[in-house]
Amino acid sequence: MSKEIKKIVEAYFNNLNKNYALATVVHTSGSSYRRIGARMLVSDDGFFTGGISGGCLEGDALRRSKLAILTDKPSIVRYDTSQEQQIGVGLGCNGIIDVLFKPLGEVQSNPLELLEKRVSGSRQVLKFITVLASESQNTLGDIYDLSLKLPEFLEKYEEKFSSLNHSQILNLDPNFKVLFECIPPVIRLIILGNQYDVPALLDQCKILGWEYEVIGPQNKVDFVETVEEDKLVDLTIDDYTAVLFMSHSFETDKRRFLMLKDKNIPYLGFLGPRSRTERLFEELNISQDNASYHFPVGLDIGAENPEEIALAACAEIKAFFSKRDGGKLSLRKSPIYSNF
Repeated sequence: MSKEIKKIVEAYFNNLNKNYALATVVHTSGSSYRRIGARMLVSDDGFFTGGISGGCLEGDALRRSKLAILTDKPSIVRYDTSQEQQIGVGLGCNGIIDVLFKPLGEVQSNPLELLEKRVSGSRQVLKFITVLASESQNTLGDIYDLSLKLPEFLEKYEEKFSSLNHSQILNLDPNFKVLFECIPPVIRLIILGNQYDVPALLDQCKILGWEYEVIGPQNKVDFVETVEEDKLVDLTIDDYTAVLFMSHSFETDKRRFLMLKDKNIPYLGFLGPRSRTERLFEELNISQDNASYHFPVGLDIGAENPEEIALAACAEIKAFFSKRDGGKLSLRKSPIYSNF
């Protein structure tokens, strides 16, 4: 989602002469194409970026966003997509979606001022709440950054907020409901190697909006920007960092693994046959029984060429950080977005 947030933030701050409203999915029930936190930015001249559905709600959302700009008043609209002709078009999601339409006139309660932190290079998890219902009539859509000092009326909930790690609706009191959002940084991929298969992996990272860095000697053929491996000593790792060993040199991978093995990296993937990586662990007398180690890297999709291998590797990395097994959705019994 961070790639979409980046596009919305850039569109907003690149043209502050327009008036805007932000449409945000704040509740879903049943099946829905997008989950809580999906956003769509709309300007007063009809420009929009982002999305709140697969295309079936955007037309009506555009109209309601322009109304929010005109009246300077936020509102929440419920779309019951199980009723196929609710707004004059066929809707295929068969669920209920609540959307908050908020004009962005007030800087102190402007979600884009806060979301800009997510795309400014910070690797911290962004946590904030948006008021959906309260006894006050003038607080709908107000937003609070949980990394800052909270107003007095929110202080008593501070401990509850700190214990949460995924987006959800919170009914704090009978008349007080908020949307708690937890937006992690994008996945950061450290690629150790610079052979002919690396450019395809970088293309995949760009499509996904991931951060990436290539460590290894400069390859004059592909002109991939690299840094030398001595940077591994001071490499900063967080909970959303993955490392891929792709040098195609056994001794090089072994040397680099020794430089990184004590850094508590969440995901380490090894390109090449299973026997090759098993030999690496055997020679180093290190147990291969570690949830962070993935070899051979990638999901089993029959990948053969660099582009397919890049797809398989990125799919497995995404599944890992989403805490999913990477299986077929047709075999999944619970809702796709059950963790929300």
